Amino acid sequence: MKNNLNLGIYIHIPFCISKCHYCDFCSSPANEETKEQYIKALIKQISEKKTAEFFYDYTVDTIYFGGGTPTCLNPERLNEVLNAVAHHYSVSNDSEITIECNPGTVNFDNLLILKEGGFNRLSIGLQSVHDHELKALGRIHNFEDFDKTFSSARRAGFDNISLDLMYGIPNQTISSFNQTMNVVADYNPEHISAYSLKIEPG
Repeated sequence: MKNNLNLGIYIHIPFCISKCHYCDFCSSPANEETKEQYIKALIKQISEKKTAEFFYDYTVDTIYFGGGTPTCLNPERLNEVLNAVAHHYSVSNDSEITIECNPGTVNFDNLLILKEGGFNRLSIGLQSVHDHELKALGRIHNFEDFDKTFSSARRAGFDNISLDLMYGIPNQTISSFNQTMNVVADYNPEHISAYSLKIEPG
């Protein structure tokens, strides 16, 4: 009989379309061959018997795919990674399974595949509703891209959506940040994360 021990699993996807100006995370653009090699290695690591046996008494209640930009990968391959976790670990039926995405990297069909594959929470990297602020950060999307992504996510069945916002952006004002907050609130997301721009050495 399993003990009452919960386990959260974080899966890092270190790829993106392009590197944002401020980002110091382990991420970079990559070709399809590199992405495929990484996914194969990831599934192999998840499937290691010793690791799975070590966590035998644990029930997985949260799974989080972060990055990078996980959604710059093929959604079917992302589902394969999630299936590997479900096959080798005891995943709760009501577990929260999140995938980060950036506007401009997904469409309705991609999101539907991810939803049907078991992902039930989406974290969208919006950062700002102002295109000039997004440009200052080196983001690949504009506000219109976000609007399409959010609408597509709702149509695909995602009823648990988190939006990432940023403050401290160059030339951002209190007024422009308030406007971002007000616009975002009208979308009625289930969660909002707001964090400060932090410039790391190098």
